[in-house]
Amino acid sequence: MGYILLEGGAEFGGEMEAPDLRAIELAGGANLPVGIIPAAAAPANDHLNTGENRVTWFRSLGATDVTALPLTDRKSADDPNVVEALRRGKRKRSERE
Repeated sequence: MGYILLEGGAEFGGEMEAPDLRAIELAGGANLPVGIIPAAAAPANDHLNTGENRVTWFRSLGATDVTALPLTDRKSADDPNVVEALRRGKRKRSERE
């Protein structure tokens, strides 16, 4: 089983540091994969920049396996690469349990 954390852009003001550190801890630690899904930024066509900013943020918190996934709509949800990245995260989590 994996975890989903829904949040906005407040981390760039520092408000999300403690909750994000706790989320990393509860998910199993800094070495487990973190997949950033910047779908909320897609309507403004800023999902690539937003995804990379969040990758940088989670790495600054100590997460070591962070990627931005191009999951922004139904079509991208069917992309085999996106599906595999989501499965990879689930597998890594289950291997530790």
